[in-house]
Amino acid sequence: VWGVAVFNDELYVVCQRSNIIQVFDSRPPFSRREDIKVQGLEDASDITVCSKSSQLYIADWKQCAIWRVNLLSIEPADKFITIQWQPRSLSVNSSRLLITPDEGSSLHLYGDDGNELHHIELPRYMWATHAVEKTHNTYLVSYINSFDDDVPHRDSVSEVDVNGRVIRTFND
Repeated sequence: VWGVAVFNDELYVVCQRSNIIQVFDSRPPFSRREDIKVQGLEDASDITVCSKSSQLYIADWKQCAIWRVNLLSIEPADKFITIQWQPRSLSVNSSRLLITPDEGSSLHLYGDDGNELHHIELPRYMWATHAVEKTHNTYLVSYINSFDDDVPHRDSVSEVDVNGRVIRTFND
C-alpha cells in the first residue's frame, strides 16, 4: 500500500504498480466496495482527495503524472497534470494540490485548473517526504536531513513559508 484517502465514509487505497483504486467502507468491518480502475495509471505512489470538489488525485511515479477521478461522475479518470519529475506524495487544501517530488528538494502547488501556482525551493538539507499546506502562506514539511551534518536532527517536521524559509522545526 502506497497511499490512502477518506471521503464520504469510503476509504480509497492505492498500491504500487497497480491501476486499481481499492475502495472500502471507512468504518468497521471495512467491507470492500467496487474498485475504481484507472485506465493508463501505471505506478501509483500516493493518493489524496479534495472534499470540496469530490476529486481523487493519484500520483503516478512512472509516468511523472497526476491522475484525477471525479467521485460524483461516471466520467473516466484523466491524466490531470504531466510533470518533469516523479511525484512522491500529495495533499490538498482549499482545492489546491501540493506535490512533493521524489527528489525531495522542492514543493509544487497547483490550482484546481491544473496550472502551477507556486514552486517552493527548500533548504539544502531538507529531503522532503511529504508536505501539507497549512495556510496560503505556510507549509508543514516532513523531511530527512541527508545533506547537512551541522543540523542535529535526522528526521524532522518544519514549517516553511512560500520562499522555503524555515519558520520553526518540530522534533521528537
